[in-house]
Amino acid sequence: MANYIIPDNPTYNAAIRALEQGDAVDAEKVVNPLIQQIVSNVAAVKSQSDIETGIVSLTNTAQYPFNNSMATVALVQNRRTLDYIVIFDVISCVGYTGTIEFYDKQLNGFKVRYDGAATAAEIKYYVIGGMENASD
Repeated sequence: MANYIIPDNPTYNAAIRALEQGDAVDAEKVVNPLIQQIVSNVAAVKSQSDIETGIVSLTNTAQYPFNNSMATVALVQNRRTLDYIVIFDVISCVGYTGTIEFYDKQLNGFKVRYDGAATAAEIKYYVIGGMENASD
């Protein structure tokens, strides 16, 4: 039984030859290489579109109107470009969070803070994009 290998650094290759009606179907010469390229293409597309999620806890010990709720989030998987977005949901908070800001984006992370009077907040974030090659 053949096992198909998912490459460590898959690359997408659109040049997959279509089988034709008259082709001799040989497992080793035709079918297995075709399926292996399809597996590699799927892995390449998946690696470029992975969504990373996490939860960050913020605390604010300053008295209103001041706020020191900033936290740095390290991404598990570095992005290839800064062309990514961060979507969030406030899971819990003690007080009013006000505006939540994601800023100082880097390939390996970003910073987050809120400007309200809340003493604590838990924020679930979703990082989308940034996995396409910088030269694309």
